Amino acid sequence: MCTEKCRGDHTHGDIDDAGSMHPFEGIGSGYAGPIAERVFSAFFRAMRIHGQTLFRAVGEKGLYPGQARCLWIVHRNAGIAQRELADRLHVARPTITVMLQKMEKAGLIMRRVDEDDQRLTRIYLTDEGMAVRARLEQALGEFVSNGIGRMSERDQLEFERLLNLLCENLSSNSTGTEVHEHK
Repeated sequence: MCTEKCRGDHTHGDIDDAGSMHPFEGIGSGYAGPIAERVFSAFFRAMRIHGQTLFRAVGEKGLYPGQARCLWIVHRNAGIAQRELADRLHVARPTITVMLQKMEKAGLIMRRVDEDDQRLTRIYLTDEGMAVRARLEQALGEFVSNGIGRMSERDQLEFERLLNLLCENLSSNSTGTEVHEHK
């Protein structure tokens, strides 16, 4: 790890915080060049730290990340059908059934059979589920504030632009259409 304030004009030897070699070391050197490799390494490191921090924040509330996302979706879509929830979470229906059983047992959600269509099960947050979701929202707000919120407004806007460009390029590349290079 760099012991001086990083100016981005050198590499970090692709060693992560635990002293391990970066799993994708050298991946970009034959393809996009050393700058792209450093950007990828920094992006990968940020994603890893983001994931660890978010997992820890969610875990402190007694949930798994999938359950936290489930709370948000049900909060915004009270009475969502169980199969639609599975689709939105991109999980198999048996997986959502197990997740909801655990959340129901914890008192976070309740399931009700649809009055008009008995084949459908509708999902609602309980008072406890709403309280946990509110605490998660506060933790997420602190997470955003501590990370992105510490950047200048100009840097935030540039970061947003670059992330949108990355998403656009990755989406375009996966569909076989033209990749964009914006300056």
